[in-house]
Order: sequence, then structure tokens, then C-alpha cells
Amino acid sequence: MFEAATFNGDEPEGPGDWPDAARFGDSWAVRASVAPTPTLELQASFASVVSPEDAQGFGLNQRKRSASLRWESPLSYALVEYAETDEYARTRLTYTFWSALAEAQQVLGPVTLAARIERTVRPEEERTIDDFRSVRPLLDFNILGRTRWDLVSISASANVASLRRVRIVPFGEVMYGRPSATRRNPIFDPKVFYGASGVWSFTAGARMHIGTMRSRMGRYGPRLPGRQAWRTEAGLQTGMPASRCVPALSTLAGHTLR
Repeated sequence: MFEAATFNGDEPEGPGDWPDAARFGDSWAVRASVAPTPTLELQASFASVVSPEDAQGFGLNQRKRSASLRWESPLSYALVEYAETDEYARTRLTYTFWSALAEAQQVLGPVTLAARIERTVRPEEERTIDDFRSVRPLLDFNILGRTRWDLVSISASANVASLRRVRIVPFGEVMYGRPSATRRNPIFDPKVFYGASGVWSFTAGARMHIGTMRSRMGRYGPRLPGRQAWRTEAGLQTGMPASRCVPALSTLAGHTLR
């Protein structure tokens, strides 16, 4: 399967911000997917995004690459993925950010267990008065450095029987993250900022599904045929759906990283 898309690269600068129609078509993305068996899928993608951080088009341009290998059966799921973003000032490479992860999920009777490990390099942006809010629009001189995060996450959820078309899935998650600077004597020192060499995060809650909820998320465009029917028939609409990354764990990590 081959997918291609064109779009404008500007990201919204606020909750009520609309895309800039004059920039439509300045960015594009392509992806190729191969599924040699019903349970195995390999994908690779590339994108060129013009000035996503500055709506006026004066920011850095991005080139994005990713590749992943995915295995999925009625009760199990596993994924390994690598993604990379290069930022350019015209033709000059200024920054490179990347992530590598592996995750897996297993249904064990009434319980679904999931785990994820990741190493990711993220930009440290200039903060506002609130230490957890960044200056927008983000320009290249607002990036104070890069932080490498080593993350380990585990999750458990209960496969609760549905009530008619409503399903409630209680879950619990725990994550440990270790941030470190990629250079000596950095302007932004993550250990000083977070006040510790490691960060713990705990989450408990419940997800509510109404109607038919597809277990897989994170894919845009056409869906490979015949790959989701058995999940719906088996009733595996559990708390840890298979996706580009396990959504609950990625959300957990995202809260900590912000």
C-alpha cells in the first residue's frame, strides 16, 4: 500500500486558530506499507514540512523519516519503531531529534498487560513565566538544547464486559523516565530543572467506549483490509489498544516530558 498527502505545514498557535489557506500544499508526506502475512506489517515514511512552528513561514523546515515493524494477533501485539526529524535553516542542518521504541501487549484472560521502552531526544525550548509552557512561535534561537529521555512504562487494564454498546475499562499505569543532556555544561540542565536524576509518573483511571471502537489508532488514510475484523469479533476493545505507540503509555510519557 502506498499513501501520499499534501497539506500546509503551519501548526495552530491557539485553540481557535485556523490553518493559513495561503500555505496549503507547501508540505507533503508519503508512506509505503507491506503486509506479507495477516499478522505482520512493515512501513516506512518520509515527510517534508515547511515552517511548522511559525505560521508566517519564517521558522525552520523539517524533514521527517520513520520505519516500523509491527506484529499483531488476536491476543498479542508488538512494535519496534525508529523516527527522526531534521530541522533546516534553508539548506543548513541545525538540529536532529530522534526516537527509538519497542512495545508489546498481551491479553491474559480478564487482564491486558502492556510494556514500552523508549529512548528519545527532545528539544528544550525557552520557557515562559510558567516553567512548563514554551514560547510561541518557536524559532531556532528559542531552542536551548536537547535532552535525551530513557523511558520505561508498564500498564494493566481490566477487560470489563460491555453494557449494551458501552464499555468501561479501568486501567493503571506507571512510568519511569531518566533525562540527561546530550552535551557537557548545557544551558538547560534537566537534572537541575526536574530536581532529580529520574522522574516517576503514576496514572489510574478508566476509558469509556461507546459503540464500535477500533482498537488500532494512529493510522491516517486507508486501512489495510481484513486486519481489524477479528479484533472486533473477539471483543478485544481493551484498555491498551495497538497503535503507532500504545496510546495510554505515550500520553503518560507526554505529560511527564511537558
